[in-house]
Amino acid sequence: MLIYYRLFGFIANIAVLVTLFISLQFLPSNLTGSALEVHNAINILANYSPYFIIGSLTAYIISQKFDVWLFHYLKEKTKGKKLWLRNNVSTMLSQLLDTLIYQATWIIATDVTFMQAFLLASTKYVLKVCIALIDTIFIYWVRDWQVNE
Repeated sequence: MLIYYRLFGFIANIAVLVTLFISLQFLPSNLTGSALEVHNAINILANYSPYFIIGSLTAYIISQKFDVWLFHYLKEKTKGKKLWLRNNVSTMLSQLLDTLIYQATWIIATDVTFMQAFLLASTKYVLKVCIALIDTIFIYWVRDWQVNE
């Protein structure tokens, strides 16, 4: 069932992209003075959209597959113990992979330098690590809640 949700996400992103490009074929009305400026700005953003959609979806698929694989690999190695370790290691490494792939998209699609992309990626990754550490509390809470039910 999860594969269908991912497929729907891909289809939705492609549909939005196609709709955006179709809508840009219509020129704005002359009734307001800034309509053409807004149209041109959206056109510039739309030209970057395919790069970011493809980069984002690629990063998502690769990192999620890696996360699930690593989590189960660690579960096997720890004989089902140390949930905190499995959760944090698999999440932190998969989020590192996700961040690196997506930031590579910025280097390819824009004039962002490697150093700028690295600094952006580092900042994002620190936040992702913090969230991974915090969500461990909730994983144990939900697990204990389900056991007690």
